[in-house]
Amino acid sequence: MLLVESPSPSCSRIALLVILCGCFHVPSDGFTPAAHLQRSLHRLVLCAGQSSGEPRVYVETIDEGQALVVDGTFASLYRPGKVSTNCVWDALAVPMLALPQERRRRVLLLGLGGGSVARIVRALAPEAEIVGVELDAEVIAVAREHFGLDDMALEVIEGDALEFLRSDTRSFDYIVDDVFIGDCDTVCRPDWFPFALDLECERLRTGGGGGRCR
Repeated sequence: MLLVESPSPSCSRIALLVILCGCFHVPSDGFTPAAHLQRSLHRLVLCAGQSSGEPRVYVETIDEGQALVVDGTFASLYRPGKVSTNCVWDALAVPMLALPQERRRRVLLLGLGGGSVARIVRALAPEAEIVGVELDAEVIAVAREHFGLDDMALEVIEGDALEFLRSDTRSFDYIVDDVFIGDCDTVCRPDWFPFALDLECERLRTGGGGGRCR
């Protein structure tokens, strides 16, 4: 489900906010490419959660490409030779199209993962400064080895998203918040999720935009 809403009465800087729910919900009527992808990824998550012999961060090859699995959850998708994922990460990046090219100068990605959103953002803003914040060093290492993370000219910061928002003073034209914690059975938003929006607003340039997944 896609909703466009005003994120906070105190924040007038965000022009557009996208909230997505139920990435793995599979409709029961008919076949579509998106539903096929969701079915494949849903099976992957279930299998990953049941496997005790796998490392906590690894790459799984599926029909649609390379899937990054972190603690039994499906964290990123890389389709070599393609920009889009046909899943939730596309929708997090697409609202950037509402901004003119001259307003796509600097982008912040909280929860970089394997770079699924970063790849789309780079295609939409070839000259932008893109900053990706990722807490998990293993995720960064695997993404660099298997997902071409270093080919996208990103500034990759290993650290906590909330601490970054508190300490970094740069402003951004577009912010994506895709931070989740926990394993396959407990994956959720961090406790600070409801309060981070005010900090994100402070980091947005006037008229900027952002995407969140919840």
